[in-house]
Amino acid sequence: MFKSTLEKLDYLLNLDTEKQEIDFHIVRQLSNDTDAEVRSQCAETLTLIPCEESESILVSLLDDADNLVRANACDSLKFSHSKLIVKKFISMLSDTSYLVRGYATLTIADILANISEGQFSGEVVQLFKNNEATEQSDWVKIAIYRSLVMLGENEYFIPFINMLHSSDYRNRIFVLNIIDDIPNHKKEILNHLMKQQREEVISHIKQKIQEKLEVFH
Repeated sequence: MFKSTLEKLDYLLNLDTEKQEIDFHIVRQLSNDTDAEVRSQCAETLTLIPCEESESILVSLLDDADNLVRANACDSLKFSHSKLIVKKFISMLSDTSYLVRGYATLTIADILANISEGQFSGEVVQLFKNNEATEQSDWVKIAIYRSLVMLGENEYFIPFINMLHSSDYRNRIFVLNIIDDIPNHKKEILNHLMKQQREEVISHIKQKIQEKLEVFH
């Protein structure tokens, strides 16, 4: 059906905009493609098609050999309402890839918000706190802080927002990418955004800060 990797990627990139019914048989075939780029794009695309078929394919991609494929599958499953998938993600919090650990952390909190699971949330909060104490990656710690705030642990807002001033530009970008998830600290967020805008030296990050300032004003 497809003559090249480019054709496969093009099919997936346009899947969510096509008028005809989605052929999940083809999508599942692409999720098992030998090219990791195709599998990764499959995971990215399926977040735009929240349904049981998408969820099933994404769950299978959580065991992919490629780190980026696993990370994208984690990120894309944020539409799920499955407690079983949360338990799967918990087992991935010790993944060798920091990207997988980070996105698994974010998506656990997203799913718990979807299902309003209070009792289970308490167990997850303690798990996140334990992980924060031993995690070596600041990028993953940002995900932990954001998720803890989403789960009601507001004392983690300060360490989260302080990462906006990290010396590592990747951390600053990550904070900006997920800062909309915790809008209940509007005044503090505005203050930190304005401070970082004055200090930021990378032009595209400075532009992103301006965009966030417009959102929170």
